[in-house]
Amino acid sequence: MSTHMSRVPYGHNKDLIEPELHVLGQITGGTGFDSNNSFVFYELKVGDHWTLVGGDAKGQSQIDFPRGKDHVWNHPIDLHFYTKTMQGWPRIILAVHKQDLYGGNKLIGYGFCFIPMTGGHHSIEVPIWRPRGMYRCIDR
Repeated sequence: MSTHMSRVPYGHNKDLIEPELHVLGQITGGTGFDSNNSFVFYELKVGDHWTLVGGDAKGQSQIDFPRGKDHVWNHPIDLHFYTKTMQGWPRIILAVHKQDLYGGNKLIGYGFCFIPMTGGHHSIEVPIWRPRGMYRCIDR
């Protein structure tokens, strides 16, 4: 996995000989968090033969203060890649955080999923794993 993504000018696809992938969507929200506020960091990871030509491969949603149990982020994602191979297919990594009374951020869960390999509209639920151990002791 490569953490650095090179950029080339948009529309410069070497005479259109490389396959392209457009990722359009949003991180809509989450549910089941024991928090009165939350936000999500995301990052798309790709293999070494992928080139990001449009969009931001990582970002953060706004903080949501839900009235119920559903946290709403509605954070847009709009990415454009060129690739030389299917190896290293994009996956999105999510880290859900909450903000404490002092403005500090605490991790409340993380997860990942692969971007679908078929075109069309997809609704994806990402399981979120929660850390255990010292976190529970500190948070109380």
